[in-house]
Amino acid sequence: MYWIRRRIYSGAVGWFLFAVAASGTTGCASGPSGVAPGWRTGWVNSIAEGKDLIKNTRGSECVAALSPEQIERSRFAVIRYHQGRKSRPRTVLMPDSSYLRVGDKVRINIIDCTAPISRMPP
Repeated sequence: MYWIRRRIYSGAVGWFLFAVAASGTTGCASGPSGVAPGWRTGWVNSIAEGKDLIKNTRGSECVAALSPEQIERSRFAVIRYHQGRKSRPRTVLMPDSSYLRVGDKVRINIIDCTAPISRMPP
């Protein structure tokens, strides 16, 4: 029996088994398939009027690009999403006809501030 195990692990069969095992593990490192870059699932943490919004809010890259007049007449949602093990906030502009409420599960794009926020089923 010992010579059978030794033959399997030492020759071409061993290299083949190694190649199969290595190719199987590389798929895990690339992330889940079918997920577009930048899109994250999060939850609406709070909703604020522009006039009540503090300019130095964390995660406010989308707010910084707006003029003070746009900020004052708009509504914003602070959405918490997970990136790895960390929970991060993202302040995004809400459309005028928004139906979002605090606690809603949403899908946001953390790269593109102009991408729409889509509500997900609970």
